[in-house]
Amino acid sequence: DYNAGFRMRNYTRGDDTFERERDDVDELVEIRRDDAFFEGYRSSANLNAETFLGKTLVKFNTSFYGDFRDGDRGIRRTPQPPGNGFRDESLREEYRRRNFETGTELESRLSSELQSNVILLFILTDLDTFSTKDMTDSAGNQTLFRENDTGELTKETIARFEFDWTGFSNHTVQL
Repeated sequence: DYNAGFRMRNYTRGDDTFERERDDVDELVEIRRDDAFFEGYRSSANLNAETFLGKTLVKFNTSFYGDFRDGDRGIRRTPQPPGNGFRDESLREEYRRRNFETGTELESRLSSELQSNVILLFILTDLDTFSTKDMTDSAGNQTLFRENDTGELTKETIARFEFDWTGFSNHTVQL
């Protein structure tokens, strides 16, 4: 027996935000306007199978997941009262996440009272993010540029051995 599947979802999102910031005496200190746009897709796939090899039931499961998105955000901050120079901020983000899991399970009856299970699992996650921030004053002079590039790779391996003994009436002992 086996089954397989695939799923994919594209998405876009945009928003405009207008904000008035006030101090603790309710005086207007800044007007802020944000506009943002993000797009990306998420996908997943899986394959699961099981069969008997002799008297041992073998199960195989694997899955892949991906999330990929890019986005831009523009921000204009205008200090108050009017006449003060504004500040523009531009942010760019890229996000990439890939996740892979695979596992195998072997079930076998060793005797009429003893069942064994062996489970092997491997998980791999790869995460990459990249972002920039650029700030300019009202004259168009760059006052800040920041770049952040992060990569993270994690791996996990699990091995589990189970033995179920049913030698007692109405009880199972598991190791």
